[in-house]
Amino acid sequence: VQGKSLSLKELFIELGQYQQIVWYYFKSGRQTTSNYVLQQLVVVANKLIGKGGHAALVRISTDWGAKISADDARLTLTRFLEDTSEIINSSLQ
Repeated sequence: VQGKSLSLKELFIELGQYQQIVWYYFKSGRQTTSNYVLQQLVVVANKLIGKGGHAALVRISTDWGAKISADDARLTLTRFLEDTSEIINSSLQ
């Protein structure tokens, strides 16, 4: 995304005919990670040095299934992140 790699988790949700691919990651200050424990450690460290302890879970998802392949769904998610990552990051600083 914007020339940088982004570590995230991928989750497949299926319930009957309903299918989604979910991508998520954690954000605390300038730190972005797919590791919840690391994110919590960053929150604690930031609190200790007086930088605040704000954190967020960033989750995006899209449908997939009979009409949309998993690869096409991933491409949709990638394009969405490319288009919105600057806005997401600046909102969560």
